[in-house]
Amino acid sequence: ELNQRIDELKKVGFRISMDDFGTGYSSLNTLGKLNVDEIKIDRSLLLEATSTETNKYRIILEEIVRLTKKLSINDLADTVNMSPATFHRHFKMVTTLSPIQYQKSLRLLEAARILQYENANVSETAYRVGYESLSQFTREYKRYFQTTPKKKQ
Repeated sequence: ELNQRIDELKKVGFRISMDDFGTGYSSLNTLGKLNVDEIKIDRSLLLEATSTETNKYRIILEEIVRLTKKLSINDLADTVNMSPATFHRHFKMVTTLSPIQYQKSLRLLEAARILQYENANVSETAYRVGYESLSQFTREYKRYFQTTPKKKQ
């Protein structure tokens, strides 16, 4: 019933956001059932990740970033109600990398996995992990792993 209402609102031009995700009664189960356009993660989740000794919040944030890798840094910052500069600073405190460096390392690690276990060619792998330029992919792969992607196969 709720999705019907959401769909009716979308038909007349509304975008639907889930705000303060990660607090209260929000859950991935609920999120999976709703036809929302965007998720705004509660700021307290990011702040908790930078202030606790446990890795739990860091892991949650890493997974959120993996799920949203097509979003810009500004979009991610907006979802946690922070300026891009503040988001960048907190993200780096949690992961020791900038958001762009972190995203790049995730892409390259995924590329190595694909090349090793899925028998895909280099060009297909580069495209699958988000690179539009094969030469840029090859350069960054070599810099990260000290070997060319062809040698990894």
